[in-house]
Amino acid sequence: MGLTNEVDTTLLHQCFELDQFDNLLKPEFMDAVRKRREYLIWEASIEAEKKRIEFLKQMKQETMRCNVIAQRIALQEYLIERFEDISKEVEDWLADEERVKTLDRA
Repeated sequence: MGLTNEVDTTLLHQCFELDQFDNLLKPEFMDAVRKRREYLIWEASIEAEKKRIEFLKQMKQETMRCNVIAQRIALQEYLIERFEDISKEVEDWLADEERVKTLDRA
Protein backbone atom coordinates (compact mmCIF):
# COMPACT_ATOMS: atom_id res chain seq x y z
CA MET A 1 0.00 0.00 0.00
CA GLY A 2 2.88 2.33 0.60
CA LEU A 3 4.04 2.12 -3.03
CA THR A 4 1.13 3.97 -4.62
CA ASN A 5 -1.28 6.74 -3.75
CA GLU A 6 -4.13 5.04 -5.64
CA VAL A 7 -5.90 2.54 -3.42
CA ASP A 8 -8.98 0.52 -4.31
CA THR A 9 -11.16 1.53 -1.36
CA THR A 10 -14.00 -0.66 -2.62
CA LEU A 11 -12.07 -3.78 -1.72
CA LEU A 12 -11.09 -2.30 1.63
CA HIS A 13 -14.75 -1.44 2.38
CA GLN A 14 -15.73 -5.02 1.67
CA CYS A 15 -13.09 -6.42 4.00
CA PHE A 16 -12.98 -3.86 6.83
CA GLU A 17 -15.16 -1.43 8.79
CA LEU A 18 -13.79 1.92 7.70
CA ASP A 19 -16.37 4.20 9.30
CA GLN A 20 -14.18 4.86 12.29
CA PHE A 21 -11.43 5.99 9.88
CA ASP A 22 -13.79 8.35 7.98
CA ASN A 23 -13.95 5.77 5.17
CA LEU A 24 -10.38 6.77 4.27
CA LEU A 25 -11.59 10.06 2.86
CA LYS A 26 -10.17 13.52 3.42
CA PRO A 27 -11.72 15.32 6.42
CA GLU A 28 -13.23 18.08 4.30
CA PHE A 29 -14.91 15.58 2.00
CA MET A 30 -16.08 13.41 4.91
CA ASP A 31 -17.59 16.51 6.59
CA ALA A 32 -19.48 17.24 3.39
CA VAL A 33 -20.68 13.63 3.28
CA ARG A 34 -21.87 13.85 6.90
CA LYS A 35 -23.67 17.15 6.24
CA ARG A 36 -25.35 15.64 3.18
CA ARG A 37 -26.46 12.60 5.21
CA GLU A 38 -27.85 14.88 7.93
CA TYR A 39 -29.68 16.91 5.29
CA LEU A 40 -31.18 13.78 3.71
CA ILE A 41 -32.30 12.50 7.12
CA TRP A 42 -33.84 15.90 7.91
CA GLU A 43 -35.56 16.00 4.51
CA ALA A 44 -36.96 12.48 5.05
CA SER A 45 -38.29 13.46 8.47
CA ILE A 46 -40.00 16.53 7.00
CA GLU A 47 -41.58 14.39 4.29
CA ALA A 48 -42.72 11.84 6.86
CA GLU A 49 -44.26 14.62 8.96
CA LYS A 50 -46.11 15.98 5.91
CA LYS A 51 -47.48 12.51 5.18
CA ARG A 52 -48.52 12.10 8.80
CA ILE A 53 -50.33 15.46 8.79
CA GLU A 54 -52.09 14.58 5.52
CA PHE A 55 -53.14 11.22 6.97
CA LEU A 56 -54.50 12.92 10.10
CA LYS A 57 -56.46 15.37 7.93
CA GLN A 58 -57.98 12.49 5.98
CA MET A 59 -58.85 10.69 9.21
CA LYS A 60 -60.55 13.81 10.56
CA GLN A 61 -62.56 14.23 7.35
CA GLU A 62 -63.64 10.59 7.44
CA THR A 63 -64.61 10.92 11.09
CA MET A 64 -66.68 13.99 10.30
CA ARG A 65 -68.41 12.16 7.44
CA CYS A 66 -69.17 9.23 9.71
CA ASN A 67 -70.55 11.58 12.36
CA VAL A 68 -72.83 13.27 9.82
CA ILE A 69 -74.07 9.92 8.56
CA ALA A 70 -74.68 8.73 12.12
CA GLN A 71 -76.62 11.91 12.89
CA ARG A 72 -78.75 11.46 9.78
CA ILE A 73 -79.52 7.88 10.72
CA ALA A 74 -80.42 8.90 14.26
CA LEU A 75 -82.71 11.66 12.93
CA GLN A 76 -84.39 9.25 10.53
CA GLU A 77 -84.95 6.71 13.29
CA TYR A 78 -86.37 9.41 15.56
CA LEU A 79 -88.72 10.65 12.83
CA ILE A 80 -89.86 7.14 11.98
CA GLU A 81 -90.59 6.42 15.66
CA ARG A 82 -92.43 9.71 16.11
CA PHE A 83 -94.15 9.79 12.69
CA GLU A 84 -97.67 9.46 14.06
CA ASP A 85 -97.16 12.12 16.76
CA ILE A 86 -95.56 14.53 14.29
CA SER A 87 -98.28 13.94 11.67
CA LYS A 88 -100.99 14.55 14.24
CA GLU A 89 -99.37 17.78 15.44
CA VAL A 90 -98.96 19.05 11.85
CA GLU A 91 -102.61 18.26 11.13
CA ASP A 92 -103.64 20.11 14.32
CA TRP A 93 -101.64 23.15 13.21
CA LEU A 94 -103.12 23.08 9.73
CA ALA A 95 -106.66 22.65 11.06
CA ASP A 96 -106.43 25.83 13.16
CA GLU A 97 -106.55 28.89 10.87
CA GLU A 98 -105.14 31.23 13.54
CA ARG A 99 -102.07 29.05 14.08
CA VAL A 100 -101.45 28.76 10.32
CA LYS A 101 -101.32 32.57 10.05
CA THR A 102 -98.55 32.70 12.70
CA LEU A 103 -96.28 30.37 10.70
CA ASP A 104 -93.34 31.96 8.98
CA ARG A 105 -90.41 30.68 6.94
CA ALA A 106 -87.69 31.85 9.32
